[in-house]
Amino acid sequence: MDGDPSRTVVAFYDALDDARREAVVYLTHPDGPERTGLESLTEEDYQVFEDTEPGVERTSVLETTNRRVIVEAEVRADGDTSIREIELRPSAGQWRVWEIQ
Repeated sequence: MDGDPSRTVVAFYDALDDARREAVVYLTHPDGPERTGLESLTEEDYQVFEDTEPGVERTSVLETTNRRVIVEAEVRADGDTSIREIELRPSAGQWRVWEIQ
């Protein structure tokens, strides 16, 4: 599998921070549960994400198989931080965000 799953997570949150809707959707798995919701959001909805200034402070890979990777990320938004587990699965030879918990 090409690409570093942790970099995909960082790129996903960077795209949210920049309100780049197309990039956010591209970085999600086409069959994943996150995709439909993110596709249905408007540019104005993405502006709300940008206003919270989301970002990733650190990541660590918790689990790796050839079918999925679980990345733990310390995510910052609105001045607060939280720990998220992000499942990534392969699509077209790249790791894509499947689900965020």
